[in-house]
Amino acid sequence: MGAFANVLPQGTEMNMGKQMATGLLIQIVSAFLALALLNKTTGLTYGGRVAFLSLVGLIIGFVSHAPYWNWFGFPMSSVAVTILDSVIGWTLAGLVVAKLNKAKG
Repeated sequence: MGAFANVLPQGTEMNMGKQMATGLLIQIVSAFLALALLNKTTGLTYGGRVAFLSLVGLIIGFVSHAPYWNWFGFPMSSVAVTILDSVIGWTLAGLVVAKLNKAKG
């Protein structure tokens, strides 16, 4: 049995509005970075563009969360659900982004 904790001895300001705004900014920047990758592809159908962004979500989820299983002993079920959350989120975003980003040659 173990515990993982992040302790801030000086405390932290709990400002939900600021945290939500920062979170939104992070999501927008992430979407633009994914779109930059998508723009480097050619000849993808709508479904192909969605699948591409789903794969981006899988890569992000795996690279970000699998190390917690390896290094800190997080349960694989927890890590798998977190990775799946990334894939689902990027797939949903991909449904919109792929519609707005028309296929190139």
